[in-house]
Amino acid sequence: MINYTIKQKIIEEFSEFIETLPENSDIEIDPIDTVDLFTLYKEFSVLKGEIKQESRQFKTALESFKGVFKTLEKSQETLSRELEERRQEHQNEILKEREQFLKPVLSDLLEIRDKLEAATSFTKDYKSFSFMMRFFTKIKKFIEKINQGQLMTLRYIDYILSLHDVKRINVLGKSFNPKFMKVISVESKNDAPNGIVIEEIRKGFLWKESVLRVADVKVNKIEEEI
Repeated sequence: MINYTIKQKIIEEFSEFIETLPENSDIEIDPIDTVDLFTLYKEFSVLKGEIKQESRQFKTALESFKGVFKTLEKSQETLSRELEERRQEHQNEILKEREQFLKPVLSDLLEIRDKLEAATSFTKDYKSFSFMMRFFTKIKKFIEKINQGQLMTLRYIDYILSLHDVKRINVLGKSFNPKFMKVISVESKNDAPNGIVIEEIRKGFLWKESVLRVADVKVNKIEEEI
């Protein structure tokens, strides 16, 4: 409903408009253009109803669009989540393939390291080769250079292993653990606890917290007295 004050103001303005019309009897007023207050009020009521109806339709359309936007937003979130999961799965597959390729290579590199370390220890103790070796200066210097080259190569291999997160397993003085160690021999020492590793025969290594190669060890085993 139109407010009474507004209705009264419309009537007053319309009355003022009528009064401003020139008093000329020769002016012909088209009866079609003549609108009385009742008709004007009726038209306003119809217009108000149409506006309300359009407002309701607009509100309904807006609610429908909101539902569509929410659906699109959820679809986008789902798509983004699925893409991230696929990306992570693909990355994990690449890492797995890389590990499958690298593991035998790193294992072979450890074997080379073992042989090189053994050769380094052998050439380092060149004085024990022969008493006469002390008199052959050229041979002595040659062996020293060989030893230096072996040490450099050994350090470089250790550097490559460290780049791939390969770490040595510390076993000496530790209790025997079959996950990281393999018993090669046993020895009985009363001055050491039972089951303790007393000698490392071959070094063991970890690769990213998983065992790349177990350590070969000698374990103390105290015989029980009957």
